[in-house]
Amino acid sequence: MTDYIVIRPAADLPPGFLPAKEDGRWYDRASMPAGPPPGFTSPEGVWEAVAVPTGRFEVRDYDGAVAEVWEVRP
Repeated sequence: MTDYIVIRPAADLPPGFLPAKEDGRWYDRASMPAGPPPGFTSPEGVWEAVAVPTGRFEVRDYDGAVAEVWEVRP
């Protein structure tokens, strides 16, 4: 298990659903031991989505930290 998780939009997520500040945002896993909240609602309240672990990982260039990628999917 990694110390961090990172949020990414799934390819089929409607454009603009995930706020730009959330795309690629890293979170300390200690603040979300079970992962992101179980559901997301679009800013307009029209779409609903869930975040799921992908089994992929990202490495930050500047410090080598590793995060598990969680995708927001419709």
